[in-house]
Amino acid sequence: MKNIKEKKEDIIRIKHLLLNSISDDKWKRELRWFFNEIQIENIIDYLNDQYENNIKWCPKPENIFDAFKYDNYDNLKVVLIGMEPSSVYTISRGLSFSISDQYKSKSRFYTEFLKAIKKINPNKESISFDDWSKQGVLLLNLGLTSTYTKRYKYIDLWKPFREYLYDNLKDKDLIYVFVGKDSWKYSNEIESDYIIRVTHPSYLKYEKSKWSDSDLFIKINNMLKSKKENEIIW
Repeated sequence: MKNIKEKKEDIIRIKHLLLNSISDDKWKRELRWFFNEIQIENIIDYLNDQYENNIKWCPKPENIFDAFKYDNYDNLKVVLIGMEPSSVYTISRGLSFSISDQYKSKSRFYTEFLKAIKKINPNKESISFDDWSKQGVLLLNLGLTSTYTKRYKYIDLWKPFREYLYDNLKDKDLIYVFVGKDSWKYSNEIESDYIIRVTHPSYLKYEKSKWSDSDLFIKINNMLKSKKENEIIW
């Protein structure tokens, strides 16, 4: 069992690791102030305790802030919001709806997203979540960590970060998309004229019907056009 001094040293070390994992300088500048707050230390302390009690969580610490590794702060247009990262440690990423490229099988939401995008570009053969990010899409999870032992266990833990982030972005007039009914109740954390709520395409594995919100990407681009902004090339 670590003493108070050792735990404090661990928190400081991990805090620096997390901040330095944000490779884009603009995002690092904008998020740096949160790393000076007590809330990030509380989050790290809690996750450390979980790990010491044999409750493993994902993704790896250096991948938690994957969504903020792209130079897209100044041209941000859309925030695409899921619940949490994959709880499979070897493939988990901090980029919503995305898993490691090492995993060759495609998820149901990947295939349904691709079908929906083919409505815009019939010749589209694959999706690059990284490319979306570079075009101004922030792929955010409500909980930046997950565990296989319980769904959505860390959503509330990361609420202080979400509040900080939303406050930072409030003047950007962004489109916020909440994917999955479980996420909809969290849309009240944001004040925006552009909030879209859609069902989660992965639920279709229990159904034979088509994804009812397959016009999502058309809807987003139409909103961008109405705001006189460049569309996303999905």
